[in-house]
Amino acid sequence: MMIKMKTAIAMVIIGIFLVTAVAYAQLGPGPWPKYKANLSNNGRSPVTVIAKPKLKWATSLTLGGYTAGGASPSGPFLDEEGNVYVMDTGDPGKITKLDANGNIIWRSEPGFGYCWGTGAIWKSNISAQKYVVAGPGYSNPSPGLYAIDPVTGATAWSVPLPRAGSDSAPTIGPDGTIYCHTSDGWGSGEVHAIDPVTKTIKWTYGDLGSPGDKNIGYGYGSAVLTTIKDDTGATKNLIIIAGLPSSQTSDSIYALRDDGNKATLLWSAPNCYHWNQPVLSNDGKTVYIIGFRDWGPINAFAFNVADGTKKWEFESTTNTFSTPVIGADGTIYVGGQNGRVVAIKDNGTSASIKWALDLPDDLGECTTPAIISTNPPVIYIGTYSGRMYAIRDDGTKPTILWMFAKCPGSVQHTPAVGADGTVFCQWHTEVIAFEPGFIGEGAKIKGQVVTPGGYGIAGAYVGYSTSPRPLPDNWYPPVRTDINGFFEIKGLASGTYYVAAWAPGFAISNDATVVLATDTSVQNINFTLYRSGANVALGAMAYSNAESGDPAYAPAKAVDGSLQTRFASIGGQMPVYLLLDLGSDITVSEAIIYWENAYGTKYSVQCMTSEWSPEFDWDEHGVTVYTTECGNRGIKLDNSRGIDLIKFEPKTAAYWRIYVEKANGNSMSVWEFELNSPTQLEPPNNKISELEEGGTYTIAGKIVTAAPNTAGVPLNVFYIEEPDRSAGIRVESTAAVDVGRVVTVTGTVATNAYGEKYIIATSVTTGIKSPVGPLGMNLTNASSPLATGLLIRTAGTVKAVGSNYFMLTDGSTFGPVKVYTGGAPAVTPNTFVTINGIVSLDANGVCILQVP
Repeated sequence: MMIKMKTAIAMVIIGIFLVTAVAYAQLGPGPWPKYKANLSNNGRSPVTVIAKPKLKWATSLTLGGYTAGGASPSGPFLDEEGNVYVMDTGDPGKITKLDANGNIIWRSEPGFGYCWGTGAIWKSNISAQKYVVAGPGYSNPSPGLYAIDPVTGATAWSVPLPRAGSDSAPTIGPDGTIYCHTSDGWGSGEVHAIDPVTKTIKWTYGDLGSPGDKNIGYGYGSAVLTTIKDDTGATKNLIIIAGLPSSQTSDSIYALRDDGNKATLLWSAPNCYHWNQPVLSNDGKTVYIIGFRDWGPINAFAFNVADGTKKWEFESTTNTFSTPVIGADGTIYVGGQNGRVVAIKDNGTSASIKWALDLPDDLGECTTPAIISTNPPVIYIGTYSGRMYAIRDDGTKPTILWMFAKCPGSVQHTPAVGADGTVFCQWHTEVIAFEPGFIGEGAKIKGQVVTPGGYGIAGAYVGYSTSPRPLPDNWYPPVRTDINGFFEIKGLASGTYYVAAWAPGFAISNDATVVLATDTSVQNINFTLYRSGANVALGAMAYSNAESGDPAYAPAKAVDGSLQTRFASIGGQMPVYLLLDLGSDITVSEAIIYWENAYGTKYSVQCMTSEWSPEFDWDEHGVTVYTTECGNRGIKLDNSRGIDLIKFEPKTAAYWRIYVEKANGNSMSVWEFELNSPTQLEPPNNKISELEEGGTYTIAGKIVTAAPNTAGVPLNVFYIEEPDRSAGIRVESTAAVDVGRVVTVTGTVATNAYGEKYIIATSVTTGIKSPVGPLGMNLTNASSPLATGLLIRTAGTVKAVGSNYFMLTDGSTFGPVKVYTGGAPAVTPNTFVTINGIVSLDANGVCILQVP
């Protein structure tokens, strides 16, 4: 139940940074002197220089005899000289000072014990004295507010507090008063006002305060601080603070007026559960906070600062624990779980989503953002997946300017922005700085992925990284080629990059090295992909040292050729391996692992020849073809599937295994483990392009690209292609075949009335299965005689619709083209569509037989 003062108080919100002439001290004047930059907690920097995705420096906090914990979610803070201060979350969890070049200056004497809060810069207005103030910490054995000498790191003075149990950060009033939040570590807490002159507690409000005080709850982050005039006209500090409540219906945001020797509660209100801090609007009249009900929907709340009335409550669609930041135009930015960023517009009595962005191939929880004052504004936000983004708000849509990835570690904190535009981050146990000076769209790598016949491959994956093997170690998410096989990677800085390409059914390319000389360089590179070799792991004997005993998750499920079944180890056992016995020594040049969510984060792919024992001889005779400590499930297919694509020099061995030392969770789970030979599936012994009418042939090693009676493909007809995608042909047969199946066809070649060559099959033998994808092609290219019989992907505008077809045009010189659908078309005129289909011929010339 909201509580208000019975007597109405006329409050006038004064400027956030108002400092009276007699104020003893204030928050330091640096570019980012506390968590989220300022007393409004709006997380906004005045700088207008965009940082670029290039490290200025990186410094490990784990040095000498000190082992750092993870990064504090509150992130770094900065003083006016450009020094950087960070708190890590380990035990004892100390504050470390670094200079502007990343050199460690000191570590604090006190430790704050697993604290997720941080410190702030306190500066005297009477002398040049400054302190780094921090506390109480979470499990600090000597809880208190600590004033640390910024020169030496020694404790200058401290004020004991009754308990720790808090992840809060101190808030410094415009008169120098320091406000701290303590709690029992869960649902009980209080606020203390500390006088830095007398070094004593002025008052305590909350669970350990005076009788009748409201319970403030568990502390996280820092309070908002502004000033008001009371009913006598005196200017007082107003502290708006949030605390995790004991119940979701209990009050959880509080407005306290500092009356010198006591606090007066002006209002309080519930906003459900939260691990959040309040944020003040630009005009100082509204306070925002995020909350959630029953561990379910996440709502944004807006309260009137004057009396605590709720202005609106809004489903933010973010499922987040992060705190909002505020743009210069009042836009509210929130980072969420599963890689979602949302911009919210405050409409006064309601709110609406301005735009929402799902970060590509990134399901990590987002940090609290930081924002700079460019026009349009740019938001910096990190994710637990180990990535940092610069996102520009273009009004109705966001634009990702760049993404930076680094292994090991994750970004779990709020970035800080320096006076020159440098962005500082805690990256697990490191502190890193990004250089300022991003220009335009940055440097670019562009090109095309094609078949040996020169056809563009649509939907191919192009991975890039600053280290070799960009496809399995793809902390940078790959880009996809367009319908014609073209790709563009932008938002890069100068440097050396490694690029590789892959598409289903094709072998992984070799790495290409690309040098970008400047931050605006553009380099072109093309890839030719060849049909992949045979998957020799299909149906192999499979074993594990940690079988669950459930047949549904047996090791054999990882080599059954299905992405609907998987191997899963028993939980709690590490290391764990999945071992394959191929039956004899076979040459392999690629390993493809389809991971479930329990993927290896530190793992190896190893092999051993048949002369040794797979039970005892791995240490001495096993060969490691790939190892990583940066596993992240590879290319993301969906929320439960990812692919690691591993290419290596050919190795001949009978025993192959995935050896996992650390995993995402306490078990290992694999949908499919493929081992591809370096040769083509079968050597073609009659090329499709060389078949002559009337001849009888046996052609082997061809790939089925369209199955009978699917969409526009007639009954008793299927299509096959060469492994190198250079040619395709129609086959008339009653044989049951499926897409991707390798077949040997015997039959006689004929030509129909429309001029399309086809095979009248007398025998069809099926073999192993390999994925196959369409070739990107426009309608002009599809009109070439060389394209007849090929599986393509094309796009255009629907011009007309018939009973079992529609007419498609793409604006090129050729067309429109009739697309047969096999039934009523699921399209409407004047709409843009993208389709897959087989290039064929009818009475009017070139047509397309649509396929799924």
